[in-house]
Amino acid sequence: MPIDKQISVGQNARIQSLILHFTAIDYQRSMWALKDSGGVSAHYLIPEKADPSYPKTSLEIIQLVDESQRAWHAGTSYWDGRRNLNDTSIGIEIVNIPKCHHQPVVKATHGGEYGAHKDCRFPDFDQEQISLLIELSKQILQRHPDIEPTRVIGHSDISPSRKNDPGPNFPWYQLYQHGIGAWYDAQTQAKYQHMFETFSPSINLVQKALYYYGYNIKETGILDSQTQDVLFAFQMHFLPWDVTGELNTETAATVYALLEKYKEPQLKVLMSRYNREEEQQFGLSSLLEANKNRLVKPFYGAKGQGEVTLIHPNLSSLIDLDITINGVSVDFKQPVKMNATGIKFGIASLVNNGNNVLEIASKSDLSNLSINVTGPELKQPTVWLERKLRNELANGLSTLEQSFEFSLVKHDKVILHQSFGRAAKNGELHLNQLSSFFTTQLAMVKLIGEQRIKLDNSVSYYLPEYKGDGRANRLIKHLVNHKSGYPRVDDYLQAVQQSREDNEADQALSLTVDEIHQQSLDIDWQSAIYHVPFYYGVEQKLVYSEFNDLVLRLVIERVTNMPFEQFVETQLFLPLGLNHSAFRTEPNDKSRPTSQLTTRMEDVLVLTQLFKNNGSYGNQQLFKPSAYTRWLQHNSVWLLSKELSQFKPILDVQTCHPYLTQSSHVALSENNLVLVDDKLDISVIIHFQTEDKEGVDELGSNPCGLSEPQQQVLTKALQIIYQAQR
Repeated sequence: MPIDKQISVGQNARIQSLILHFTAIDYQRSMWALKDSGGVSAHYLIPEKADPSYPKTSLEIIQLVDESQRAWHAGTSYWDGRRNLNDTSIGIEIVNIPKCHHQPVVKATHGGEYGAHKDCRFPDFDQEQISLLIELSKQILQRHPDIEPTRVIGHSDISPSRKNDPGPNFPWYQLYQHGIGAWYDAQTQAKYQHMFETFSPSINLVQKALYYYGYNIKETGILDSQTQDVLFAFQMHFLPWDVTGELNTETAATVYALLEKYKEPQLKVLMSRYNREEEQQFGLSSLLEANKNRLVKPFYGAKGQGEVTLIHPNLSSLIDLDITINGVSVDFKQPVKMNATGIKFGIASLVNNGNNVLEIASKSDLSNLSINVTGPELKQPTVWLERKLRNELANGLSTLEQSFEFSLVKHDKVILHQSFGRAAKNGELHLNQLSSFFTTQLAMVKLIGEQRIKLDNSVSYYLPEYKGDGRANRLIKHLVNHKSGYPRVDDYLQAVQQSREDNEADQALSLTVDEIHQQSLDIDWQSAIYHVPFYYGVEQKLVYSEFNDLVLRLVIERVTNMPFEQFVETQLFLPLGLNHSAFRTEPNDKSRPTSQLTTRMEDVLVLTQLFKNNGSYGNQQLFKPSAYTRWLQHNSVWLLSKELSQFKPILDVQTCHPYLTQSSHVALSENNLVLVDDKLDISVIIHFQTEDKEGVDELGSNPCGLSEPQQQVLTKALQIIYQAQR
């Protein structure tokens, strides 16, 4: 045909990348899989000399697919803007077999099929293999000049959530020394590491840097499962001595050093963002430091109660001191108490029920001024409407068949505290899961308010020995909101039991969870947190686990230098005068990882009011409200279902209880229910008798996640409260 051949500049070679694999099986099975199975293939296979199934005395490279043809080695894959890399790559399989021990988990956590959920040992590659690989790779690069250094990659780089080959022992740096593939300059990496130790790049920036280098990663701003997978793959390639899947300054510095060497335009974009983040961080600090003449303190109050204490090194030096409550000026010229450094005055006449705002302004610097507002203490009903609501509740709840102890607090008044049916008033309450909220969570609020613990710090910052299997990725907040990836204790024990059954063919009957607990009395729970595998990546799934509480308790002990139970009782319960609250554990009972709180209703009322008061109760200021403590109170564990151990959103409860507002918080266990509604300004506490098995058996049986007795009592109480509001 009359064809006029004119060469277009809009073209490139078909082969763009060279992908390296390990087979994970011996030569004989590799040949069947790659040559005869019809399922997978590669362009080349390099055997291992010590492989008993290899029939020859000297190593030879075996070509299975012509380079002009498409081999099936990459599968679902992505690199540097390209997908389905079988179309544009050459694949080399290398015989190398990792040895792994599968741990009892539900699913892989991160790092692919040979990732953190398996205890794997990766053997070194045969040096004769590597010599053949180097010579073959050099020839391939000569034939296909479009394969740039950053496109000589491993299967784990292009499929980080599925694959780990060629593994952490593959000699990438040795290949780089022979002109094959990419590597970073140590001096450049050190430069970025020094820079990042001063101001660390955000997770967003590291995600973007990895994406620019070639990885398939989305910028989410959280250390999610995809990010851990990519970090695991990146470290196997460039930091094989520290493969953790964890984000640290060395990893961030390495990817930035690679970008400077191979992708400078993308690096400039990243550095521009990095500089802006740094300026914003320090700019915000400067702004906060500049506003020294005005202080604003929101606080929870109740009509008829309230005192303010101001303390300053030289109180008389403050010029034009102006104090307002809810916009109304305070007359503090006749204080209750006053000395050179402090002043106390009453604000009872200016305080509203619920949220209030205290503002202090002066022409002087207020940086050294400390403020304390007394929190409302619980009192008995004082007005006719409150007594009327008490009588209506008592009459309405007495028509129910259940046996329970009930309390309602509205504002600062204990409207009703009464037992119904067979229940005893002020009987012993075993809080079970709620123990965590009123002990571990409360201790965390206190220590975070004092800045002794920070939510965004890693757990290993406080427990240096807490490392391996992605533990350095776990921040304090992941434990607080139960998004760390730890399994339920029951799920873990059942997995261990299933593993035993798999290894003992003669065992015919599986055990119940209670029987497993009986057999598991020798479990060292404190040691278990260092080897129990994560079932999920961080932020991947919200699952209530006592392992989270156990780690937090160890952090609290390390920070306070005292046993957790002692800290809670002496620093929290004793100042509040809670004489009926203590930790109770059965002798030699190791069936659960954490001790449980035993208390009485009157103590629970005070603890619930403490949270409403933002940390104060009377003159006791147990924790300081802050951005951290507000975050904690809104993200802590409230509603949980015993049967499913899943968290149900408050919306589910509101479907059954339309009287609740969006400001509702609910916590429940088998026999106890605590509800706080900020908008209605009420606290409801219901305790069912332990011997009433109906409440235990049916928990989670309806869409609200409540038992039928819980739902009936709560519905009746809310109807009466709502009618009284109208």
